[in-house]
Amino acid sequence: MEDVAPLADGDMSGTAVLFAGMGMMLAGYVPLSLMTMSLLYLLRLRRFLPLALGWSVLTSTVIWTILGPVVGAVDGHYLEFLGIGVLATGAVALTQLLFTKLVGPLAVLFGMLLWVVFGMPSSGLSLSNHTMPGFFQFLHGVLPLPAAGEALRSLLYFDGHGLGSHLLTLAVWALAALALCLLKERRSGHAIPAAPAVDGPGSRCPRWPAAPSGPRGRATSPPSCSRCRSWSRWSG
Repeated sequence: MEDVAPLADGDMSGTAVLFAGMGMMLAGYVPLSLMTMSLLYLLRLRRFLPLALGWSVLTSTVIWTILGPVVGAVDGHYLEFLGIGVLATGAVALTQLLFTKLVGPLAVLFGMLLWVVFGMPSSGLSLSNHTMPGFFQFLHGVLPLPAAGEALRSLLYFDGHGLGSHLLTLAVWALAALALCLLKERRSGHAIPAAPAVDGPGSRCPRWPAAPSGPRGRATSPPSCSRCRSWSRWSG
């Protein structure tokens, strides 16, 4: 028997790719859920794209640092690892942004279904996808988590053989989500359905265009607005 792709001493179980792939998926999924609750103005593409890029670089670097220098499960390949991480995290983040623009806070459920419920069994990272039902074998070729996991596996163990097709899958997700987000923003002025337009953290509620003046000409806070309070934080 010949071991054609020996595992690193710090990863004798071969689970480094699993943790890396899941970390990238969660990095793209979880922040969007939080932003929907309190930072509505960041869901505009012109603000979201640089934020997502910086976040992807940061989280991918943290994942590589933990699995590489700290644990010893990854030997080098930082730039290649970073490229896969940015593409994978960005693809998930942009798709989650699209879901958020289409269905609002319910996008959390869509993301959980797609990235976790369907993504994990079809990824081939914990169990071989050849032992799964045919439906999951099909999803293995189209979902971002399997693509990210296979790309990392190709990079770390097989000198990048077959890497291109998995990167293409991630790129298709990212570009398709970006195009649909642009189309949605052009057709609607709302960041998410039924929400008031908010341009920044200090934007005034559109239902209260001016703050009433208090004693001695001092401005007072406008009456509370349950509609705005349920979507975003705004100041008068």
